[in-house]
Amino acid sequence: MFFLRKWWNQFILTSVQQANRDIDRSKESVVTEREHIDSNPLRLHIYYGSGGIVIETKYYDRRREEHQNQLYIVPESANLTEELERILTMENLRRA
Repeated sequence: MFFLRKWWNQFILTSVQQANRDIDRSKESVVTEREHIDSNPLRLHIYYGSGGIVIETKYYDRRREEHQNQLYIVPESANLTEELERILTMENLRRA
């Protein structure tokens, strides 16, 4: 009986250690992917004002080694969804 209890405790300990190693490896891969994903993001800043919305886009251009900023003014009468779609399309074409 003593041998069985000792074997069971060792089995549980080994399983927990293996699970901890797997968790540590998964954290490393998430951090690596996150660093790769955030390497060159397009950032949107939305400012609300009377009469409309100002949308500012920012990103870092590695070829020119400079930050690029662009302002767009969306009047209240315009459809915000369509304007955002147009802005994102234009920025993606500019960055390509």
